[in-house]
Amino acid sequence: MKIYKLEGYDDCIAGLAEGAGITEPVICYDTDKLLARFESDGMTRDEAIEHFAFNVREAYLGEGTPIFVSRMDLGQIQEIITQNDAEES
Repeated sequence: MKIYKLEGYDDCIAGLAEGAGITEPVICYDTDKLLARFESDGMTRDEAIEHFAFNVREAYLGEGTPIFVSRMDLGQIQEIITQNDAEES
């Protein structure tokens, strides 16, 4: 299986990811580092977020497509879970 990577963004790699439903390890990128790089390339924060959302995160290349991590502490994750639970009620 081919492992895809974002050309020119090796410094944004967080590591390899594997787990249920992933047949082979895939490259995992740090979302914050990618956004910072897009900004350093001349995008505003909003442009960087939009570019990431539509042109990077959603670009499915089949098996081997990179995934992305947003680093958070447990408290931040619990806030998101609580918010999602409230929205589903």
